[in-house]
Amino acid sequence: MDQLFPQSEPITIPGLLYLPDYLNEAQENYLKTHVDRQLWLNDLKRRVQHYGYRYNYKAGRLTRKQIFSDCYRSGSYRSLRR
Repeated sequence: MDQLFPQSEPITIPGLLYLPDYLNEAQENYLKTHVDRQLWLNDLKRRVQHYGYRYNYKAGRLTRKQIFSDCYRSGSYRSLRR
């Protein structure tokens, strides 16, 4: 059977390090739940969350927003470190 996405040479991006299985399933579920509990905006035809800059479609420019939620600033994410 043909694969939908056949194996090919890995794509490399300078400065990016991919670590397969870095998170276990429990850690992955914790992160997904935490992200989903954050504020979702419905300004567009899809729901979005902004981390860093937010593009203002009406003004045609970027605006600075709160970079990360309190969880990231407080360091509670550290419990995920190995």
